[in-house]
Amino acid sequence: MVSEYVAIVIFAAVALLEPALMLLGSKLVRRTSRRNTVKEASYESAEESRGRRTSVMNEYLYYFPMFLAFEVIVAVMLIWSVNASSVSATADYALLGLFVVSLIFEMLVIMIARWANE
Repeated sequence: MVSEYVAIVIFAAVALLEPALMLLGSKLVRRTSRRNTVKEASYESAEESRGRRTSVMNEYLYYFPMFLAFEVIVAVMLIWSVNASSVSATADYALLGLFVVSLIFEMLVIMIARWANE
């Protein structure tokens, strides 16, 4: 039984180590530069910007949790559809319940995010 999970453990280890090794490798390879205020200055169309900067995160705050929740649901539904013939009818109700609960969760997240931005 343990041998069935070896592939999953190896996949999880590679999935965690690959981004870490890529970040470490890029940090080792890149050049270190001195602080240059001209390069770090923000400008738009070669002119200095006026006013306050707006955060992009507030603009897309609603879409992040929606994407993550629906991505998980789609992954579960794909796995479920492959094994649909061997799954009982009550399991279909559980999948439908998961979908409904996720929609309610999405609506709550949107309402909270809009309330927080007001």
